[in-house]
Amino acid sequence: MPYFKKESIKRLILFFIMFIICSIWVLPIVYGVLTSFKSEIEVKDMNCHFIAEEWTLENYRYDLPNTG
Repeated sequence: MPYFKKESIKRLILFFIMFIICSIWVLPIVYGVLTSFKSEIEVKDMNCHFIAEEWTLENYRYDLPNTG
């Protein structure tokens, strides 16, 4: 196998590994942000949904005016 073919395969494998690592790092942050737009009842519900069924800013209503 030519040298450039081996290098491209190594880069592809490295890219895949880095993609997996970045996904593992980013997904909890995305989940936390999306969960912040859920109501308290929906967060405590046993049926876990990644995206809120009913979007709300209830969780930010009390925190934002009290900052600063």
